[in-house]
Amino acid sequence: MVNLRAMDVYPENKLMRTGSSSNVLTNFIPYKSSLNILNKGVSFIMRDQKSLFPVFILVSFFLLLTGVCFINPLSAETVDNAVILASSGEEYVESDESSEMEEEESVSDPLESMNRVIFDFNDFVYFKVIKPVSKGYSAVTPEGMRVSVRNFFHNILFPIRFVNEILQGKMKDAGIELSRFGINSTLGMAGLFDVANYQFSLESKDEDAGQTLGFYGIGNGVYIVLPLIGPSTARDAIGKVGDSFLDPISYVGGFGEYMAIHSYKYVNNHTISPGDYETLKQDAFDPYEAIRDAYLQHRESLVKN
Repeated sequence: MVNLRAMDVYPENKLMRTGSSSNVLTNFIPYKSSLNILNKGVSFIMRDQKSLFPVFILVSFFLLLTGVCFINPLSAETVDNAVILASSGEEYVESDESSEMEEEESVSDPLESMNRVIFDFNDFVYFKVIKPVSKGYSAVTPEGMRVSVRNFFHNILFPIRFVNEILQGKMKDAGIELSRFGINSTLGMAGLFDVANYQFSLESKDEDAGQTLGFYGIGNGVYIVLPLIGPSTARDAIGKVGDSFLDPISYVGGFGEYMAIHSYKYVNNHTISPGDYETLKQDAFDPYEAIRDAYLQHRESLVKN
């Protein structure tokens, strides 16, 4: 399930340069064993979420303590200059050059070689599986029904948004989210209709654990591309694990059921908002870098919101 929702786009890279989809699969073979390990690990997590919750708390606490590896601090020179000017009553204005340099240094991509292989694999799955399935699904499913399905999934994922808004101290947004859930679960017929928005102008905001970690100063860490999920960072990957404990779908069945339900959700949502994916692919000199930069900028804007 390739995660295009964050950017509404997903490019292709090596597939265009090689001109052969088989090359993508060939290049991906060395990582088969890693994916098998990942699959087994995720399956274990989905089966034993309650027992692993304390482990997740300890890992998150460890990341908070070692945040020096993830945080995006100002340089020592910048801090010193700011302190000196503040003591003299003058306002410190950071130079554009310094800002750009710090922004470039905020996220590293040491796994670029592996990321590009996974990127190409995800792109192959998108074009060969997701896009054809989405076209067939939209052809036989009325748009109104697809919108209701999207509303239903958005409603049942309420705990993720609500808890993270509480953790970020956004009590007004949390109150709106709670009201939306109550209204849509009743008047909206189990969330099939977004009555809270249409009738009461109560709009939902996307919040997740990755944003919560960013809210408390935890930086992105390294940039990674996850198989069948898409672009992410170390911080957001940890956040996805945390959100899984709040995801009601996680408790429906095993890992297979979880992936099947979320895959259906993604395909359904993609038919409604396909995004500007192919436009970006045509315009970008290097789609991998374009999608990485777009993702990081989008996530940064969400954290600052």
